Amino acid sequence: MKNIHYIIPIFILILVPPINGFGNKINPEAFDLAFNNLQDSDTLLPANRIIIDSFELELLPPSSGVHFFKEGLIFLAPSKSNKRMIDRHLSFGNIGSLFAAITDSGLYNPSPFFESTSIPIPPDGLTFKDDYSVAYYSKLSKDDGRVRIYQAKSGDSQTGIEWIFDELPLGFCMDNNYSHPALSFDGNIMIFSSDMPESTGGMDLFIVHLVEGGWSSPEKLKSGINSPGNELFAFLDDNNNLFFASDGLEGLGGFDVFFSRYNGTDWESPMNLTGVINSEMDEVAFTLSPGAGKEGFFTTRDRSGKGGMQLYRIKIDESYYAETSRAIPEVLYSIALSELNLTAMERSEAQRIEAERLEQERLAAETLAAETLLAEQQKAERLAAEKLEADRMSAEKLDAERLAAEILAAEKLASQKREADEREAERIAQQNTNSKEVVTYRVQFIANTKSKGRIEVTIDGTTYRTREYYYKGGWRMTIGDFSNIEDAITLQGKCRKEGYGEAFVAAFVNGTRSLDMSLFKR
Repeated sequence: MKNIHYIIPIFILILVPPINGFGNKINPEAFDLAFNNLQDSDTLLPANRIIIDSFELELLPPSSGVHFFKEGLIFLAPSKSNKRMIDRHLSFGNIGSLFAAITDSGLYNPSPFFESTSIPIPPDGLTFKDDYSVAYYSKLSKDDGRVRIYQAKSGDSQTGIEWIFDELPLGFCMDNNYSHPALSFDGNIMIFSSDMPESTGGMDLFIVHLVEGGWSSPEKLKSGINSPGNELFAFLDDNNNLFFASDGLEGLGGFDVFFSRYNGTDWESPMNLTGVINSEMDEVAFTLSPGAGKEGFFTTRDRSGKGGMQLYRIKIDESYYAETSRAIPEVLYSIALSELNLTAMERSEAQRIEAERLEQERLAAETLAAETLLAEQQKAERLAAEKLEADRMSAEKLDAERLAAEILAAEKLASQKREADEREAERIAQQNTNSKEVVTYRVQFIANTKSKGRIEVTIDGTTYRTREYYYKGGWRMTIGDFSNIEDAITLQGKCRKEGYGEAFVAAFVNGTRSLDMSLFKR
């Protein structure tokens, strides 16, 4: 058992007997019991790796716990407990969400939170994105009495006062209960409890992934985590390690808090957090502070549901953390590994696994450092190459723009010449019209409420300049100018093939539209 102090840093806290009431859960008798059962006392480390004390805060239904928001806590309280509460937001005596900073002595300077809703949101059914811009929460529906998960977006993530609450639940919430959402640090996965038909027992833990357009369909976590009982109060730390409460897995009382370590691809078999956290009563609503996880809270409540609830605060010893950088999840995991019912062989195997894990982490850190250096070098080379390419493309763009300008100028000159030729042709035609009656045929292909002027259209590879005439309240656009109807009918057919299905031949006498049907005889 020597040299395994990284596995059992607070071995003496394991066998805490069930408590008979509320108060400090570290029973001195447990120290003696654990000490007497140790076969090799030189593996024993000081007992002050973590500190658990009762926390002076009355928990009010429908909440069973608290939730961290930045450096403070969100909790439910009556409006009369906060002198800063504004009457128009929360009537006297109602329950609402408050936020307060945490100090060594308790909570400081409480202020309203979620002021834009009068619905009390249980903090233990609440989770935030890492930048606190989006919250997910459980809410009871008045229509069918079921709990579902909703989203709220922050208008001011610094204060948490202004929130916009969605009226509809998340898309995967159907006709069952969905509660206690827990969001991963990167915001890409959510674990929650539900009694969907796939559930093993009552409420099981399910997972959804953030995909394009919303959340994926729920999938039940592996059977080792779920039980014939209920799994509730899911919480994910910054490394995606899963904490939850279960009354179906083997434990000390009703609901016990369990820990399931995330190995990078999946969650390992859950481990009971022993008498350090659990007792013969219900332990629920385990949560940790963001970041390193040096502080947390959980709740002990009477199993009958008739008694009160007591909030407990769990902290890592600062000097121990400074020396080892091991926060609450790692310490609790070590405790769970160190249960006194492990055989020596099992203990040795656990030690080997833990040593391999630490070695893998060391190698991974070295690999990451080397990969980071290589990536930075490759990035510098890529940026240099991109700059050269950008300079080349810029030069090509300038050449292309110059050529395009020259082409545009040439086309403009050609267009001006065509217009001059057309005007001259019209002048000559007008002279001829003055001397005799001239019949011409044009193809009308579109009508507009406003004049478009003369534009160019291409039909079957030939470009035509349009002519307009005003008829019955609208501008009619035509192309072509034929002396015989056969040529006009040919152009009409080409227009229809080009998508102008209503194109037809119109006759003009001396430039004026004529409806004389004799002009259309062939």
